[in-house]
Amino acid sequence: MRALLLSVALFQALNAFSLFSSNEPTTPYLHPLSRPEISPAEARVKRQAYQVYVDGDSSVSLDKTGQSETGPWGPWTPEQCSRTCGGGVQTEKRQCSCELLCRPENAKFYYKWDDKVVDGTKCDSKGDDICVDGVCLPLGCDGKLGSDLKLDKCGVCDGDGSKCKTIAGRFDERNLSPGYHDVMRLPVGSTAIRIEEARPSSNNLAMKNTSDVFFLNGNSMIQVEKEVDINGVLFEYDDGKPERISAKGPLKEVRVERAFILLEAKYGRNLVKFPA
Repeated sequence: MRALLLSVALFQALNAFSLFSSNEPTTPYLHPLSRPEISPAEARVKRQAYQVYVDGDSSVSLDKTGQSETGPWGPWTPEQCSRTCGGGVQTEKRQCSCELLCRPENAKFYYKWDDKVVDGTKCDSKGDDICVDGVCLPLGCDGKLGSDLKLDKCGVCDGDGSKCKTIAGRFDERNLSPGYHDVMRLPVGSTAIRIEEARPSSNNLAMKNTSDVFFLNGNSMIQVEKEVDINGVLFEYDDGKPERISAKGPLKEVRVERAFILLEAKYGRNLVKFPA
């Protein structure tokens, strides 16, 4: 049986990690500068270069065209502060979800290729809503526009969460030597996946297979990208303290035999692999 093993990169002593599968989905993250989300059909927003909400009613914005259009916004992306010392300015940007933006490989900038993508393109990598004539519209799990049907925690459309069971565990090994150590195995079909540290530490979550291919945080480096696509399943990585990895699933069949915890002691960088 093929399955995916998740792992943790440890830079000091291993602390406890809570491992969950098929749990209730967590509350979606809402950026503190964003107004409360409303239905895309009811939204009336303005495409602009920058926008910062001071409070719930007022905003400061710079607009290139001065034209108002209907359409949702993508996530806020923070920029570097204008100064490294003393007072400075830090801005955040967000794009209209249905614009066709291209990013060169290994680059950090985007180029606007067109005002809208092909109809039916997903608005983003996290949801099921699709772009129609340049506007992001809600799509239910039944494949119908405007439908409010959602997948339950088991991945069943409009289900009641009774078709799966919650599997929870805890990894609390102590005094581990530097090297790779198995933590857990996620079977094919897993949904509402959540792996998190039980308490903050200097450790880092990582994923790796036996072909020495890292999916996340390989070679003692913390990657910038916080989303990992494994065979069409999007895993989200939160590098806060405590760290978390989550995925809606369902986990598809993957050609991964094993993965390991990466343990790196403070006193050395020579890693030793301990196979399962």
